[in-house]
Amino acid sequence: MSSVYKKPGMCIIVLLLLARFFLPQGLHAGEAYFERGTVYLENNRLGEAVDALTKAIEQNPLNVEAYNNRALAYYEQGMYGQAKADLLRALSISPDNEVANSNLGILFLEKGRYDQALLYLERAVSHNKSFRPCHAVIYRNLAFIYAKKGMNDKAKEALRRASMITQARQPPSFLERPFEREGEGYMLVLKVWGDEEGQ
Repeated sequence: MSSVYKKPGMCIIVLLLLARFFLPQGLHAGEAYFERGTVYLENNRLGEAVDALTKAIEQNPLNVEAYNNRALAYYEQGMYGQAKADLLRALSISPDNEVANSNLGILFLEKGRYDQALLYLERAVSHNKSFRPCHAVIYRNLAFIYAKKGMNDKAKEALRRASMITQARQPPSFLERPFEREGEGYMLVLKVWGDEEGQ
């Protein structure tokens, strides 16, 4: 009887030892794939970005940033279904993630689905305790939607906030790409912005 109880205990010890030696390497490999995929994304090597970010996700299925960046690589290739799925997965892991909310809002904005875009863009800034440079883009996109919906006071307030953030902050550490549709422009955020908590 006592040997039966010892075996599960021994298995747990062995698993803990294996995890100690192999798990950090796995996490490190996942981080390396994430960084490589992000560099590929920044350099418009989109297929390679998807491959590397997929490996990062395989190593760490809870890596919200990897889902977001892979969504952007899909988005840039016109693969909107895959992009939307990755952004929804990121939000299922971290519902208040401003990057995923913003980028999903942008995806709906580009498709002319303003009510859904508004929902996600408003969520992207709803939990702010302080403004960061990336929020200026979100407020400009909100202003665009508010104007399209005839909500002129809200549009003015969103533009005021975007202007205030732009004047008060250092140049942003994220990429923007102008997007024109039917003669009306707004900005799309093309990559997860860096750690700007201290800014």
